[in-house]
Amino acid sequence: MSLEISSENLSSRASKNLMFGCFIGNALEWFDFAIYGYLASVLGQLFFPNLDPYAALLSSYGVFAAAFIMRPIGAILFGHLGDKWGRKKALLWSLGGMAIPTAIMGLLPIYNSIGVLAPVCLVFCRLLQGLSVGGEFSGSVILLTEHAPPNRKGFFSTWADMGSSIGMITASLTILLLNAFLSEADLLAWGWRLPFLTSFFFAVGGYYLRQHLTETPEFLAQGNRRCSTWPLKLIFQKYKRRLLLATCFLMVNSAGYYLLIVFIPNQNLNNYPKIYGTMTTLFSLVIMMPAMIWGAIMSDKVGQVRCLILGYFSCLVLAFPLLYSAKYGNFLQQLACQGLFATSLGFCFGPRCSFAAKIFPTSIRYSAVALSYNIGNAIFGGTAPLICALMIEQTGTILAPVVYIMGAALLSIISVVLLDRDLSWGKKVTPIGFGDQNYTLDYKIHKLRRSPHPQSSLEYLRQKKF
Repeated sequence: MSLEISSENLSSRASKNLMFGCFIGNALEWFDFAIYGYLASVLGQLFFPNLDPYAALLSSYGVFAAAFIMRPIGAILFGHLGDKWGRKKALLWSLGGMAIPTAIMGLLPIYNSIGVLAPVCLVFCRLLQGLSVGGEFSGSVILLTEHAPPNRKGFFSTWADMGSSIGMITASLTILLLNAFLSEADLLAWGWRLPFLTSFFFAVGGYYLRQHLTETPEFLAQGNRRCSTWPLKLIFQKYKRRLLLATCFLMVNSAGYYLLIVFIPNQNLNNYPKIYGTMTTLFSLVIMMPAMIWGAIMSDKVGQVRCLILGYFSCLVLAFPLLYSAKYGNFLQQLACQGLFATSLGFCFGPRCSFAAKIFPTSIRYSAVALSYNIGNAIFGGTAPLICALMIEQTGTILAPVVYIMGAALLSIISVVLLDRDLSWGKKVTPIGFGDQNYTLDYKIHKLRRSPHPQSSLEYLRQKKF
């Protein structure tokens, strides 16, 4: 089977189209996903008007949380599609699965028009969004990594993270503009619809770009050797340990990110104007981006594991100054500490994608990476603000979450070391021509072939069926 394009001779123009196609798709997906969270208070008034304001806000946030529950399901669905039928097809479906419900949300009648059907339709659209996000980011990472030259996998894969950050930043700026130029009455009447409807037209452009991307060489090279069973079944049969470690090594990425972007700005411990929280969020997101590129480039030069350990150790050290300044520092001191922590997180984000992609074989890579990423985000990221709030409530000190972030960083370091050892061991002992499903057999062959015993030949071992 001839490959459409190979990683060795990927042209400069093809590289740019590939990175931009994945970048713009992730930006659109995360803009759509985030814009709901920023408009939660407005949507609560429009779709849950019979509740008091606080209950309406909680209901709106409940719908937001429902999308996180759907992300692991989306990982299974789009992972199966990507491993069976191709990475490109899965990414086209995930983009469409986000764009269509987003446009419908922008056109939905409110509660006063159609009654209880309005919140029901809102929940349904939100669930579809969560399903699509479950396959989008991981699919982009796989597409970028499998197309990338061996010495640039970190740089290529980080463009998926860059797109996510730009999507979040654009969503924040959009809300700032709406609040600046529209009155509250106009925002409630029609202004809230604009972000949802506008993103649909950009999604059409993103879909067009993705249609012109090529399938990855590694996927095409499988030919008829693709996984004959469900990838999910094979993951839990043979790769449970790797799945667990791949989920755990992302702990500080997820927990630290939501602590920095969601929890600390919303605490408003020093009673600053509300816009200060938005400014610190934007500042942290912007600071992360050059740190991501820096971490990705360094990982291509000195290795992913070294960069990950350095970044995680920095997060461990900076956890205390981050939370201490949130309570006792002035605004500039807060910005400085948040900037340093954001730099450490960004440095971790740079190599994490290329490292996650190499943990699993090609036949199950999409499913396994998507599942580990989305489970990690749901368990460690989605719960981080709640866990931090409960720790502060139980201990009475803002510094209590320091222990949680330090523990997350330590677990991430241990997981990366164990994964690196597993991957290095597999490379050293697996003879050419054997797949990575035969480690036990490979190990015996490797050890006995080095033995001087006359019955240590490979043919003898095959006959004995080790």
